[in-house]
Amino acid sequence: TTGEPPKGNGVFSIFSCKRKKENKSNTLTSTLWTIASPTFVPAGFWQLVTVIAQVTTPLFVWRLLRILEENPAKAVFVDAIPYVFLIFIMDVLNAYGTHRQKYLALRSGVTLRVSLLSAIYERVLQLTPEGRAGLTTGSIANLFAIDVQKLFEVTAEGHLLWSAPLSMILVAIALVCVVGPSMAVGIASLILFAPV
Repeated sequence: TTGEPPKGNGVFSIFSCKRKKENKSNTLTSTLWTIASPTFVPAGFWQLVTVIAQVTTPLFVWRLLRILEENPAKAVFVDAIPYVFLIFIMDVLNAYGTHRQKYLALRSGVTLRVSLLSAIYERVLQLTPEGRAGLTTGSIANLFAIDVQKLFEVTAEGHLLWSAPLSMILVAIALVCVVGPSMAVGIASLILFAPV
């Protein structure tokens, strides 16, 4: 806001003007986290619910099939109906959790995008002609068109960074419990394909 020319030619150079005794906690990152966390953290909770529902549903289906195989000539309604209800509940939780997570994550992304666009506009409009000397139209357009959009996309898919490895670990544990130690080859190939 002082109108001093920005230092450097980086994309975020318009934010690098000196200010009077700025508090270290008042950084761009902490401000963006404060804005996004009320919706981004609950999105993580719903992603966890989705992961648990996706991992447990096949286990309930497997148990239901085992009951049907072990009692081919008997009525198994009493034994099987709890698993049918559990499968239904997990499917509902999976559907609701997936959509709730996407809604909250996209809401976080929209909030961050609007906040950054507003901050960039405000900063650029407050610069003096001397302060705008180092800025190009391309760098400002890059901020608007690419950088802010990428931050929006990160919020939409950000929870996959922790939920995908968690899913792999839970599936590996379930496979070892159901199939046995011979499943080590399948688990090893699952882990080896993770970087791909």
